[in-house]
Amino acid sequence: MRPPGGPPTRGTVLPTSTAVEENGGKQGLVEVRSSLRELTVLLEPQSDHEASARREEPPDETTDEATAQANLGLLYAHRAEGDRSQNWELAIAAFEDALSALTRESNPEEWAAAQMHLGVAYRDRLAGDRSENQERAIRAFENCLLVWTRKRHPEQWAAARMNLGIAHWERLAGDPSENRERAIGGFEDSLSVWKAKDHPEDWATVQMNLGVAYRERRAGNRWENQERAIGAFAGVLSVWSRERHPEHWAAARMNLGILYWQRVAGHRSENREQAIVALEDALSVWTRETNPEGWAAACMNIGIAYRESAAGERSESRDRAITAFENALSVWTREANPKEWAAARMYLGGAYLEHSGGDRSENLEWAIAAFEDALSVLTREANPEEWAAAHMKLGTAYRERLAGDRSENRKRAIVAFENALLVWTRERNPTEVTAARANLEAAYQDRFGDWMESRVTIGPVAAQDIRVVGLVSSAHFMSHFYQIVLPPLFPLLKGAFGVGYAELSIVMSLMYATSGLMQTPAGLIVDWLGPARVLIGGLGVYSVAVLLYGFAPNLWALAALAVVAGLGNCVFHPADYAILSARVGAARLGRAYGTHNLGGSLGWAAAPVTVLALTALVGWRVGLAIVGGLGLLLTLYLVVQAGALATEGRVQRGSKPAVNPAKMFLAKPILVCFGYFILLAVATVAQQAFLPSSLISTFGVSFEVANSALTGFLVGSALGMFAGGIIADRFGRHEVVVATGLLTAALVSLALGLLAVPVAALLLCVAVGGFAWGCTTPSRDLLVRSAAPAGATGTVVGFVYSGLDLGSAMTPPFLGFLLDHHHPRLIFIFTAGILLLAISTAFMVGRNDTRHARATPVARHLRLRRTKPNYARA
Repeated sequence: MRPPGGPPTRGTVLPTSTAVEENGGKQGLVEVRSSLRELTVLLEPQSDHEASARREEPPDETTDEATAQANLGLLYAHRAEGDRSQNWELAIAAFEDALSALTRESNPEEWAAAQMHLGVAYRDRLAGDRSENQERAIRAFENCLLVWTRKRHPEQWAAARMNLGIAHWERLAGDPSENRERAIGGFEDSLSVWKAKDHPEDWATVQMNLGVAYRERRAGNRWENQERAIGAFAGVLSVWSRERHPEHWAAARMNLGILYWQRVAGHRSENREQAIVALEDALSVWTRETNPEGWAAACMNIGIAYRESAAGERSESRDRAITAFENALSVWTREANPKEWAAARMYLGGAYLEHSGGDRSENLEWAIAAFEDALSVLTREANPEEWAAAHMKLGTAYRERLAGDRSENRKRAIVAFENALLVWTRERNPTEVTAARANLEAAYQDRFGDWMESRVTIGPVAAQDIRVVGLVSSAHFMSHFYQIVLPPLFPLLKGAFGVGYAELSIVMSLMYATSGLMQTPAGLIVDWLGPARVLIGGLGVYSVAVLLYGFAPNLWALAALAVVAGLGNCVFHPADYAILSARVGAARLGRAYGTHNLGGSLGWAAAPVTVLALTALVGWRVGLAIVGGLGLLLTLYLVVQAGALATEGRVQRGSKPAVNPAKMFLAKPILVCFGYFILLAVATVAQQAFLPSSLISTFGVSFEVANSALTGFLVGSALGMFAGGIIADRFGRHEVVVATGLLTAALVSLALGLLAVPVAALLLCVAVGGFAWGCTTPSRDLLVRSAAPAGATGTVVGFVYSGLDLGSAMTPPFLGFLLDHHHPRLIFIFTAGILLLAISTAFMVGRNDTRHARATPVARHLRLRRTKPNYARA
């Protein structure tokens, strides 16, 4: 185990202080030993006159006061109350005050003892630069050794040599190998004085340090170093017993277990069995409550042992390893223990990746989520080797991944292997480079094979998939249908309620604002209750609200019902995508998304015609009540078919991301997608909800022609979605597809805003714009999936799609203002500008997609993690 600062000596026990003797009848100096308060009062800063008189005091009095200062420092060093860092600062100040009154020539013993105390204090100091503290500690230990010699002061000399060894072990400056050799020399010097018979505790402590030092030693023969370390730990266990020294015994057993795991000599299977027994011994003492750090370290190490052990049932070993890693992660957190947490997540991901039991797809998703977490801590600059290993294993995982889009998985595997090769070179990592290049070539071959297959056939569609996609798309059809039932009736609602377009636009804003604000919480509820229940409940609420639209007596009641409608509308995207991802085969998921979007667009297209036809037959109030009733009938049908939508037992465990949702939402790709959907919503409201009114005001066409143009736009959009799905499957640059479609729609909108277009050409232009718009939606959804972390697609969809509702809520008042002030052409020009902005965001997400690599690795070749036990210094 590689302790984060050296051998396992992180205690705070200082060497025994020099006792304060009665001298010259000064009884007060004896009493200060028992009271920090009395020492503090006695040693309060004095005036200049008092300080001058103090310098004139006899040498004995100065020595006694310096000794009191040293004891005050010891009291602060051992103090349990107050801030630990502040206590160390006060201790250092007291020791330095003592040394200002002592000299090596006149007070050699007291001076050496104070230097010893100061060295330990600087070594354990929390404030200041760590390297500088270490250098000061080394100088202090070397100073005391100028006085204490092995012949005249064997006990003190042995303690100073051990503490100097610890300081050299932890030293940041200088040559690491040379520092370690000096540390070993210090420990061996201490053992030349301290013997097991006469000084068992001190001897065992030094043996523990020496065992860790030999195990970590780079110089000399590895086999010889390991055997010396085993001998040292065996010596420790001859003194420390489980009954009398449980904590120390557990630390020694864990160190011995790690050493047996690494041991070169002996039979490998026997060494590993001894390692597991030793680690289990440590866990028989350490618990999460009494020693959480030691317990977590032991769980981590035994997890590695179980995972790589060849003995016993392989699947059972993996299960034990996973449990052990999860136990360690119950203590280590990303905030408090980032390195340990990242290492544990790496090993957990590797265990899931190698696990042969359970659902293979589910195991891979767990592994992906774990390694994404690890790469949120590891960086190429600070941890190049670990970062490269994580990406190497990421590529392996994506090559094996069963869920998600196969082409997308191939792309991410390629990016991951290329990232690993950014760090590894043939000179330093020949084996790793060979493996990475072989995997990269295989991934390219996989992608080419997929490309060839896509040239031949789109592939069959399973009957079960058709049923699931049909049910979900029907619900999506109805949600989009309901979104647009009111705008075609605006000219009639103006007269019925005595309001203007701006007031009616506020009603729409309330619906979209409610939907947008609640869409992210809806995604969390989907994960909690299951998407089928949430989808059915949302459709029922939405249908009731629309039915009651027809009974609204005034604008206020209509606005309240719009809020209820927004609550029903917020569930559709999170629930729909969760059901499709869990129930539809990965090879057909793209077409499922396309059909889902097509259903929504058909709902938009059907709404104006249906509402106007019903209004002409029975009036707008009865018409709205009828369409609300149709939604309730569909809700009842979904209840009957709920078994086909259920995801229990199918939802992957990796779907609940281990990363903090707030941090995930603040990631640049997610925020860019969110901004893209806001812009898209602004343009959608202008081109759909306000299209009839804008055409009437701009070109003077009839009410029927304007709504026919809207229908043409929506039908064109639906056809574009079908074509866009095929394009997305055959063309990997999704951002280019999105940009081309939006640019075409922007040019159409700009033409309508600047030119006098005849009525026949007007209908054609609007339909072409709708077709171009629709072609972008499948590629758009694939871009969102590429930006979402593995296992977090549902949550990200809920967050990103809330941008649609936010943009939809902000836009109607502004567009209504333009209409009320007779500037309808500005709506078309404004829409063109918004679409051009959206193109830039699509390219930003697309560039991220080509670089983005999520971590999912195999930790097969990582070494056993080394962790530091806790026990006191001599």
